[in-house]
Amino acid sequence: LTNNMDGDSLVTTALMRNTTDPELLSRFTKDDNSLTREEVAANPATPPDSLISMRDDKDEAVIQQLLSNPKIPKSLLKYFAETGDYAVRNEVAKVEDLELDTIKILLSKTNISPQFGWHSYYTLLSLMKQSNIDEESLMKIADTDNPDILREFFDSSVSSTKAVHYKIARKKDLAIRAVCAVRTPYKDILEELAKDENLHIISRIIEYRVDELSTGTLIDLLDVVT
Repeated sequence: LTNNMDGDSLVTTALMRNTTDPELLSRFTKDDNSLTREEVAANPATPPDSLISMRDDKDEAVIQQLLSNPKIPKSLLKYFAETGDYAVRNEVAKVEDLELDTIKILLSKTNISPQFGWHSYYTLLSLMKQSNIDEESLMKIADTDNPDILREFFDSSVSSTKAVHYKIARKKDLAIRAVCAVRTPYKDILEELAKDENLHIISRIIEYRVDELSTGTLIDLLDVVT
């Protein structure tokens, strides 16, 4: 079948079905036809060991299909996090419920400087939304001075902690402190930002959150603005 185009088409069609026999799927992990291998890689019925055996496939589309497989083994995700290029790592970061070890590997290989490229942005954004990410990893991401990423910490899908918000509240970037002043859920951080020397920060707090401030802070603000 390998060298027969009609045969390949039949095999590929069969492998597209989620109910395909696992033993049959395993037979075609090394098939000469890359389209057939793609279907094997994407099929949830393919046994875990067979998926792992495909990890060094030279065809990028096959690797992409492996990463899209909902039954991809955790060990395979970790392998791709360690060995994949930035495009592969970006796809790994999108997989839900990554193990913490895999998250940390991805983070260690991702540029967090303010001038990072789009691929780093999307990897970091996906990691921030991981259910198993810990505070240490979030704090490392918050080390960046890239405003686009820092703003994402205030999205409801990101489990930011008070320590992360404190770090952001003390950034030099005026726009980031202003976002933090308007959106942080932590009252003590809001109170701290209300003492900011920049009047833009103060005006944002007065406009959006004045009712949340303590009486003492309100009195101090009146002294500043009058």
